[in-house]
Amino acid sequence: MRGSGQRVDSENINFGNLGDLFGDLFSFGGGARTSRTHQGQSIKIELVVDFREAVFGVVKEIFLERYIKCDQCQGQGNEPGSKLITCNRCRGSGQVVQTQSTFFGTFKTAGVCSECHGQGQIPEKKCRQCQSHGRIRKRAGVKINIPAGINHGQTINVAGQGQAGEKGIPSGDLYVTISIRPDSEFNRQGNDIFYEQEISISQAVLGDKVDIKTIDGEVKLKIPDGTLSGQEFILRGKGVPYLSSSRRGDQIVKIKIKIPKKLTRSQKDLFKKLAENDL
Repeated sequence: MRGSGQRVDSENINFGNLGDLFGDLFSFGGGARTSRTHQGQSIKIELVVDFREAVFGVVKEIFLERYIKCDQCQGQGNEPGSKLITCNRCRGSGQVVQTQSTFFGTFKTAGVCSECHGQGQIPEKKCRQCQSHGRIRKRAGVKINIPAGINHGQTINVAGQGQAGEKGIPSGDLYVTISIRPDSEFNRQGNDIFYEQEISISQAVLGDKVDIKTIDGEVKLKIPDGTLSGQEFILRGKGVPYLSSSRRGDQIVKIKIKIPKKLTRSQKDLFKKLAENDL
């Protein structure tokens, strides 16, 4: 567009509906209108899981208030035992053709029939439970399969568990974004787990074997003599599983040397002797 002082970015313009627009304007006659595939609305939720549930995977059942397919008429809209009949308004075409006279001539336009919503058929007797909508609003459970190793912020797509469409139209999808509750002992970074282990001064100087907590239980870790505070040791395969894989990350153990705040007289004397020997 020129002369208006504005720029129109053609990449942001959706021309996808032009075909339908001209189809509605110029399609008329006795043939049935080809309807596009529709789907019920999707639902987006956030689900909070524990640290270990995200590591090992879990099946969660949640309850949502949403439209589901009517179990009385199976989404068809007609009372069980009755049948679907041809719509009188559109005579089964799913369209209503209107004629309009203008200065330029007479035009015929076709639109979706408001009586049968483009289906061409209506219930002989409406379903008493859903009033011919084919869906009802109900609180219902959905099971979410959370895979082992899922990351914070990842989204699971549960197909067909969104809002049910009207008149038997397929349901939308359910999108579940996972939020992982932090753990008081373990810190996850990617597929690795970080853990701090306190040891005494004597253990750091002389070395020792200590019990280390992992998500699989306790294991023994050999602390070599002369270990420094902040030094890290790797426990291979003790981390988080990779999605859709048998591989696992590692656990990184960071050593923290515990400095006593209060000493007995004999302990102080011992440290003084060590200090005299430059220790």
